[in-house]
Amino acid sequence: MENKDLKKIYEKAYKKGENKHFTNLIEGLHSEEREILNATQWKGKKVLDVGCGTGLFVHEAAKRGAFVIGLDYVPQAIEIAKRTHKHPNIEFRCEDIHKTINKYKGRKFDVVVSVGTVEHLDKPFAMLKLFKQIVKPRGEIIFTCPNWINPRGLILQTMRYLFDAPITLADLHYFSPRIFERWAAKNKLQLRWKTFDTSWGAGDMLLRDLKRRLPNVLRDMGLKNDRGIKNFLKWLKDEALQVPWTGKYVGVNTLYHVKKK
Repeated sequence: MENKDLKKIYEKAYKKGENKHFTNLIEGLHSEEREILNATQWKGKKVLDVGCGTGLFVHEAAKRGAFVIGLDYVPQAIEIAKRTHKHPNIEFRCEDIHKTINKYKGRKFDVVVSVGTVEHLDKPFAMLKLFKQIVKPRGEIIFTCPNWINPRGLILQTMRYLFDAPITLADLHYFSPRIFERWAAKNKLQLRWKTFDTSWGAGDMLLRDLKRRLPNVLRDMGLKNDRGIKNFLKWLKDEALQVPWTGKYVGVNTLYHVKKK
């Protein structure tokens, strides 16, 4: 993994405490982990979780019968993971897979997982090609990534493109499923995808997210407009979100399920 700023952000987050640093609008198991857990059968499979953080997904997959190695390049994350999640099918390692990939090429995995990481990486498609090298024939690559083709995405991307607004903390890329369809076709991989978290893309969760996010974005731009934000959110609630936003792109996150032929 690269993106030197990302490592600094996560080091700070884990020292402070994840729950204090990151505002989580959904309690319990995150929707991304739930979607990945429901995407395939885990019993008896050898799994590599790249960018495992504090190990929540690793533990859940192990409880379902998988043998899981969790990798993360932030030492504080691995320390928390080892302390928090105990299971005989788990191994946590503090590694940067770019630097240790060779030792995994001979150990083909049934499933390679990455939860919300590719959008942060300097070379995301190089990372996905690494995954292809270490997954077995007919194996699976399962990862999640934000989707920006929905009302939330249109609002924030308008701010980003027109006003250079810092809309996210560490994202380097703002993908849609179309680019991953092209990547999978180029690499002769079978791809299925679905978006989820629809309320976050065009519902009540969107309002809660923007109420928290917009003051911070404006602050980082050297601006303040509490009244404007309040009126904008009211308009969204009373008018724009009364339209039945539906369709396969409306969710704010995307599950990508790649199968190697």
